[in-house]
Amino acid sequence: MLGSYGAASCAGACFARCAKGTERCEIRYKKIFANSKYFLISYYMKYLKQFVIGSSIIPTILYLISVQNIENKNYDYYRYSLAAPIWFGLWNMLSLYIAEKHGLNMTTRFLVISILSAFAIMIIARAMNSYNYSDDEWMKYNFYIFIKYMIVWNLIIYNVERLVE
Repeated sequence: MLGSYGAASCAGACFARCAKGTERCEIRYKKIFANSKYFLISYYMKYLKQFVIGSSIIPTILYLISVQNIENKNYDYYRYSLAAPIWFGLWNMLSLYIAEKHGLNMTTRFLVISILSAFAIMIIARAMNSYNYSDDEWMKYNFYIFIKYMIVWNLIIYNVERLVE
């Protein structure tokens, strides 16, 4: 590996060591620079893959169907149907980032992110008063959200992820 500064700093060091203006040095610099571009593209592509997996119809269909049938919601279903896939895609990207930073395996990664994202949506839904619920109904909502998120992250997205790898 090229260290923390990557291929660009290596290319700069190589270029500085070569005699200025030599063709050999320029070719070497261009090769290293091209490799660094491909490194960056492949680095960001793994996050794009995570976003696509999380925002696909397979994990979000459960929520789209269940929210469509709720009568006492204080938001537009159309906006929800646009936001839900983005929500899962971003959380899946975040889960990969956390897993790489802390060396988590796939099972632990999805267990952690299912808990974090479930609590995040519970807090957001309550703070924005997304539903006209009593305190007992909010408790049921929180329980069902927690169960749904456990199923979606640890069964559905986990298995989609395994199939795509």
